[in-house]
Amino acid sequence: MKNRRRLLHSTLTRPLAAAITLTALIAFVGCGDDEKNPAAPGGGVTPTSGFTGLMTNGQQSGKITITVNSTTLAGRLPAHRAGAAEVAASANFTFGGATNMATGVYSEEGDTLNLSGSGYTFAGELDLDGGSGPPSLVGQFDGPGGLGFFGALSNELSPTIYCGKFWNTAMDDSGTFNVAMNDTAFASVFLSAVAPDLASVSGQVSGTGTTRTLSGLEGDMSTFEFSVDGTLNTTTGMMSGTWTYTSYDVPGYGPSDDGTWEASLCP
Repeated sequence: MKNRRRLLHSTLTRPLAAAITLTALIAFVGCGDDEKNPAAPGGGVTPTSGFTGLMTNGQQSGKITITVNSTTLAGRLPAHRAGAAEVAASANFTFGGATNMATGVYSEEGDTLNLSGSGYTFAGELDLDGGSGPPSLVGQFDGPGGLGFFGALSNELSPTIYCGKFWNTAMDDSGTFNVAMNDTAFASVFLSAVAPDLASVSGQVSGTGTTRTLSGLEGDMSTFEFSVDGTLNTTTGMMSGTWTYTSYDVPGYGPSDDGTWEASLCP
């Protein structure tokens, strides 16, 4: 995927653009009521808000779980922000073969997350999918392996996280391939190890039993189309498939490309 696309501004200097990857999964599973607590649907009361997601820097990838000590994240109306404050937050993450922890704060006023620990720092923001669905936290991290992207979905969606790799057919590009999915939808993130290019495709999950099918498409026929297809074995937790990027000769979108990917349940 080296210099192939600028689907999401194509660089880690603007990682929050990748929120579209995760909020697309939210859109597939339905919308919420704007007046309900996004972290406790149906008016339920819980002591914290939980998120589960992925993190990757193009060379390696892993799973992250984030806890925010608040159940009223990002009030839908300005009045809901009265008395906003900083609350404690933490993350447990498995990355590079090690399990780590980071702690810090979530700012209710700015809906921002800042954590540090185990040699890593995380800076992210809350995304509410236009105020219509459960929240996600997306942002950038820095660590021993350099900069990376993280994105975590509300635990309302019961996301399952897969870590893997992708290759192109010409074998001149490769990187990490991560998936967040539930029974009906998936969101995938490609991050090249050759160049800091971030791309994503979301789609639907179909089938029952041992074999599930993944099929997703982003873009349009005026600029580009980026598709992902594959299968998941629910018994082994292994998935694999193909990807195709078709460019329609628009400056900045690079040449067409294609290849394969594979992934398994993140540790």
